[in-house]
Amino acid sequence: MVGGARTDDAERRAGDAEAEAATLRVECAAASASAANARAAAESAHAELARLADLSEAERAAAEGARRAAEAEKDAASEARAVAEAAGAEADVRVSRAEERAAAADAEAERLAEEGEERRRRFAHMQAAKP
Repeated sequence: MVGGARTDDAERRAGDAEAEAATLRVECAAASASAANARAAAESAHAELARLADLSEAERAAAEGARRAAEAEKDAASEARAVAEAAGAEADVRVSRAEERAAAADAEAERLAEEGEERRRRFAHMQAAKP
């Protein structure tokens, strides 16, 4: 019975090996399915990260554009302020010159009035001295 026992033992071990191989095939299929699911989830996460990165880049570009526009507006306002200050200074100079001319004109008018008065007195004096 030694030969028959060995055959039975070998057949039992072969059956056990086949059962274990079938179990391993089922586990391998489950692991492959799990890996495929994980791969799909990773690809989806990667796509979402790429979409978020694109949105972030678009937001960054929009913020940079807004910053540039604000900078340009600030520069334009600064330039307009400088032009206004220069125009104000020029107006102050023109007002000062006009005031000087007005003062000179007043002085000339006063001088001419005094001169006219002096001439009128002389004329009146000459008229009075005529016989």
